[in-house]
Amino acid sequence: MITGAASGAVFMDSTHRRVHQHANGPGSPKDKAIGKSRGGLNTKIHIVVDAFGKLAAPWS
Repeated sequence: MITGAASGAVFMDSTHRRVHQHANGPGSPKDKAIGKSRGGLNTKIHIVVDAFGKLAAPWS
């Protein structure tokens, strides 16, 4: 449960970011949240904020 929003509402936003081609190279752990799509390596970032734009909780 996400708490801390003054008005009782929370907002979620996400963005896709391109990852450098060497970011998931040999020797790196495979548990990174980097995926492969038609456009290449990428990751998706989620955040949840309260009514004032302050971070309420990390989203996974």
